[in-house]
Amino acid sequence: MKTSGLTITVGVLLCFYCLGNFFGGIGTWSKAGMLGGMMSMNQSLNQMTKHSPSAAERKDVQSAKSTQIMYYGLALLIFALAILSLITAIGLFGGQEWAPKALIVVIALGAIVELQDLIEDGFGFLSILWIGTLVLAAVAVGQIMNLTDEPELVQVEDR
Repeated sequence: MKTSGLTITVGVLLCFYCLGNFFGGIGTWSKAGMLGGMMSMNQSLNQMTKHSPSAAERKDVQSAKSTQIMYYGLALLIFALAILSLITAIGLFGGQEWAPKALIVVIALGAIVELQDLIEDGFGFLSILWIGTLVLAAVAVGQIMNLTDEPELVQVEDR
């Protein structure tokens, strides 16, 4: 695989994307931890006041536990995406043959993570930056795999 200016640019952007996802994973892991802390504090207060939780309160605790598990899973997905982004960037810099296939996986996982982020946090500058990075990566994959090349013109001899 030949490296071009586009693949180097995508590699650099993937390094920044890795960094952003690493800190995003830390933030998501922290959300799960805070949710667990709030559940623990609620249970401690109920024990101190000898309050018997109602069915609705038990359902809320169960819902909070499910949300906490979802946040931990999402944080692990974001950490995996960060690591895969960095490995793919290194592969793009080195011109490795497996790098375009890994880039397709990064684009797919990145789209899932960015869609979740848009739903949770809304549309902002970083969302535009990361989505632009994924679009540029898709263009690079197309260029690398010769999907966007112009077909060669066939010359016909005049008789």
